[in-house]
Amino acid sequence: MSTVRDLLARKGHAVVSVSPESTVLAAAELMNARAIGGLLEQRDSVLPAMVDTLDTLAKAAIDLVNAAYNAGTSLPAPSTLTGSTELGGSDAFAATGTLRIAIVEDDGSLVASEDIDLSQFTTVDDLVDALDALSGISASIASGQLVISSDAGQGVALAGDIEIGAAASGFSDYFGLNDLLTGASAATIRVRSDLLDGTTELAINALSLDTLSSGDVAVSPSSTVVQTLADALSGSTDFPASGKLASSTSTLAGYATAIVGSIATTAETTASALETRQLTYDSASDALTSLTGVNIDEETARLSTLEQEYQTAAQLLEALNAMFDALLSAANSA
Repeated sequence: MSTVRDLLARKGHAVVSVSPESTVLAAAELMNARAIGGLLEQRDSVLPAMVDTLDTLAKAAIDLVNAAYNAGTSLPAPSTLTGSTELGGSDAFAATGTLRIAIVEDDGSLVASEDIDLSQFTTVDDLVDALDALSGISASIASGQLVISSDAGQGVALAGDIEIGAAASGFSDYFGLNDLLTGASAATIRVRSDLLDGTTELAINALSLDTLSSGDVAVSPSSTVVQTLADALSGSTDFPASGKLASSTSTLAGYATAIVGSIATTAETTASALETRQLTYDSASDALTSLTGVNIDEETARLSTLEQEYQTAAQLLEALNAMFDALLSAANSA
């Protein structure tokens, strides 16, 4: 991300100012010459609208991708699952479906598993207490997030056809136990750090919901998880009104294309408005100059005309003077 130093290196360090005695016209001319008015408009109106649409796109991508990704598990499965959703133990909890929680070896073989009917719980604390009571499993709320771990350091995997809350979220998705993307905006969206550095494998495996015995393969690669991710990226979702874009239903790619189109339209409209305003400014400036300024060519031509008229008048006066002298001379001789 660019820093202030980078911006100054491109834009320069000059400070533009006018004195208190400067006229409004002088200030306006300086702002026009340095495009300062345009920068203020960009800062206060155009750019915030663009950022809003980018944030809307980023939030939709985070929600869709994480919802799909949370359905899978990595292999080896992590020994601790830490949620990203902020919550409290007294928060209401309304869910349907059965959660399977399994302890597995690094190769995905089953150590032990339990199935829990989630409809029996009314608060988050009720759920946490039930999870913590399971053999080999510890569960708690730490710093406002659900944490589930294996007591022996073996892997923990989750699965189940579950709907939680008004959004009918899956269990892992609701608590954010296995998010692929972090952040909440276009500026903060990131791939989870442990996935980038290779500490954790991609969660493209799934815990089986079949009847299993200890030693059976419980976690294995799943094309369903991969397909769910692909569907999340290519499927349609609802986008609220944001920036200059109205509410719509589109794919992530379609909404991104709409953002680019909106920016291009804004740029074209701004360029047209700039041309129109420049013509208006030039016309007004010329009119003001003609009223208050001096046109050297016009004044030179006017002086030349006056000089010619003066010479003609001088010649006429000289002729009249000669005639007057002649009349005086004739009168004296008579």
